[in-house]
Amino acid sequence: MIYALILATCAAALVARTALLVVTVRGGSMVPAYQDGDRVLALRWLAPRRGRVVVFRPPATWMVGPNPPYFVKRVVAVAGDTLGAEVVPRGRLVVYGDSPISTDSRTFGYLPAKAVRAVVVVSLARTRAPHR
Repeated sequence: MIYALILATCAAALVARTALLVVTVRGGSMVPAYQDGDRVLALRWLAPRRGRVVVFRPPATWMVGPNPPYFVKRVVAVAGDTLGAEVVPRGRLVVYGDSPISTDSRTFGYLPAKAVRAVVVVSLARTRAPHR
């Protein structure tokens, strides 16, 4: 019985480790949806779709420095969508912060879809003061 419990606990921990991602939102780019310091739970296996909030590491072309933190942004266009006069290329996304002063695709252009690590599913309780 105890071995079954230990095995089940280990299996649950493995699934949680590989399927879930908890990220702390940094900055005000997602206001009003998320505030600086909010924590979000994201699932790694969900596909990025228009309107979903995604977690990603910015690619080197975004030039945000070495070892950047995770970014949290909303997908506004996916491959094949028309945005303005352009069609989003295959394998690319357009992501914006909810705040108009966000640093996002408006600044850096398309995000490679493979840079997305997870899709946000729920906001968790804030655990500490906002990042300064």
